[in-house]
Amino acid sequence: MKKTAQIILLCCLAALAFDAAGAFLARLLDFPFAYLSPIPLLIYALTGFLVAPGRSIRTGLWAGAIVGFVDTTLGWAILWIIGPGDVSSLQPTLDMFVGAAVIAVLLGAICGLVGGAIGLKLRERNGVTQT
Repeated sequence: MKKTAQIILLCCLAALAFDAAGAFLARLLDFPFAYLSPIPLLIYALTGFLVAPGRSIRTGLWAGAIVGFVDTTLGWAILWIIGPGDVSSLQPTLDMFVGAAVIAVLLGAICGLVGGAIGLKLRERNGVTQT
């Protein structure tokens, strides 16, 4: 498996593990899961930061978008199963899910782009050439 694919897979797993742990803690400690929403954005940015220096800033963008997509689909399934709060009144529609997924993928792409740009800049500043 290529290094980039491994990093993306690990970041997807990190996002899903965070969803599970965060949902569990939100239920246990009785606080809104939404308070934890900046953390997935950091995971998306970290993904771009880790993959872009070996490739390009565009790779960081796509890697962040992929992790955002996985987090939106499988991560939401995890949240729904664990139940980070009272979701009994929530009746999700396909339009609602698709809209939220598009936003999450765009946020993932933006965060991946920013993380990738930072990673490339640090690599350039340290005098390391791209492979």
